[in-house]
Amino acid sequence: MAKYYNIPCRNGGPLSDVKEADWQAGVEGIMTMLHTMMYLRKELYTPKFFNKMSYDSWQNSGKTSVIDLALKEADRHIAACEPVEMCAEQEAVLRGYVGVFVDTFQ
Repeated sequence: MAKYYNIPCRNGGPLSDVKEADWQAGVEGIMTMLHTMMYLRKELYTPKFFNKMSYDSWQNSGKTSVIDLALKEADRHIAACEPVEMCAEQEAVLRGYVGVFVDTFQ
């Protein structure tokens, strides 16, 4: 319609950095809209795991998906986690919820 009336038009497609048809595409669209409405005059925000490289750079760097980036970060957090000691009462409550599976986390 904009072309017909010879007026400028811009849509969200060129503003996206997605490389695959995955959840990033939908989330970026929603976040762009919501963020623009709420924070345009306050800040500039880039989600931690969203890929902002050009398509060629992304391909040349191994085509790492958003899910792989998030899983790598989750693995890093899990590896850095130190178990917390439980008292007998806490263990009893936990066993009431998950039964014998408690032993697999110790």
